[in-house]
Amino acid sequence: MKKIGKLFLALGMIVVFAGCKASTDAPESKAELTGISITTEPTRKVYYIGSTSLDLTGMVVTATYNDGTTKDVTAEVTASGFDSSTATESQTITVTYGGKTATFTVEIKQGYTFRNAVKTLPSGTGSYGTEATYVEFGDWPQDVVKEADVATLGLETSKDKITRGYMEFVQGTDGNYYVKHESKWYKVMPIKWRVFDETYDVDGKSGTATGKLLVAENILTANVPYYEDSENNRKIDSKTVYPNNYKHSQIRAYLNGNTYTGYDTTTSSNIEKSQWNNKGFLQTAFTSEAIDKIITTKVDNSENSTTNYDTTNGKITKATEYACDPTDDKIFLLSEYEVTKYSKSGERYYSCGSGNSRIRVTTDFSKANNAYQSTDDGYGGYWWLRSPPY
Repeated sequence: MKKIGKLFLALGMIVVFAGCKASTDAPESKAELTGISITTEPTRKVYYIGSTSLDLTGMVVTATYNDGTTKDVTAEVTASGFDSSTATESQTITVTYGGKTATFTVEIKQGYTFRNAVKTLPSGTGSYGTEATYVEFGDWPQDVVKEADVATLGLETSKDKITRGYMEFVQGTDGNYYVKHESKWYKVMPIKWRVFDETYDVDGKSGTATGKLLVAENILTANVPYYEDSENNRKIDSKTVYPNNYKHSQIRAYLNGNTYTGYDTTTSSNIEKSQWNNKGFLQTAFTSEAIDKIITTKVDNSENSTTNYDTTNGKITKATEYACDPTDDKIFLLSEYEVTKYSKSGERYYSCGSGNSRIRVTTDFSKANNAYQSTDDGYGGYWWLRSPPY
């Protein structure tokens, strides 16, 4: 009993002393936030329509309290009000911390404008001179950027990026877009096209539906094979499909962003390949708005498309065995028949060299992708036709 009494007494003493200590403590005071200020504004103050993010690099925000103290709160602020959808000389950006705000302004300029609609160029602006109409439509990396300009344009650190098909378009400090390939940067520019035909038959029904046939003025890229396996035939729908079959080619899948049937040598069986599905040339060169303007064409891949248009000075043997079914495509390669039909008068199907209307030259970007360019004056490079060799 004595031990229990002492135990209770000891506990009582603890309670008493704790109470006494609490009663003698003074209330703790806390400094109150009275405002914030932007003591150093962000380094970047100019943006372009389409810029995807606000860059606060270089900004310093200071909080002030009622006891006269200050604190750097830059890392804890939020920013609002950034909108790059329209151009404006002064857009207010609000910085917030602890319910207090401060503001600064940025300018939104008109930068590179994607070519979502066909723009007709002045007469005589292409290799065919005044005899042809030239237009701009779509966007593609073309000219190489000088190494000394990469840092000035802020390309390696830019946060303004958009994905177009299989490429990443990076916006520079000048408002233009650039694409990096290996170690170099290439400027995205409007694609120039020659109007080959104002009333091209797009449904295969002799002119019941027509559209403008556009052919690129330059060789835009390379490194995509007609079909990657030249050694093995495929069986598709119980039919033998040769490597030079356009309907089931890799190049057609690349151009339109489709899947295609390949061949697995390990299993000796077909395999569905999807590396270009919804991210081919079509989805990379054009916005969704522009794609809607491109007509789906019933492309003739018959044996008649594999020979020349004018047979007065010789005739190409038809590739009857390798002809294939028509295809429904927005983007396609020209056939042997078409490329000779739209050549200058007097040019034969085998014509080549300086002054030939079929000459196409490479861009910096296509050369970086291993496109061939002749070193002879007035000559161009090689470009694909869809017609298979006989």
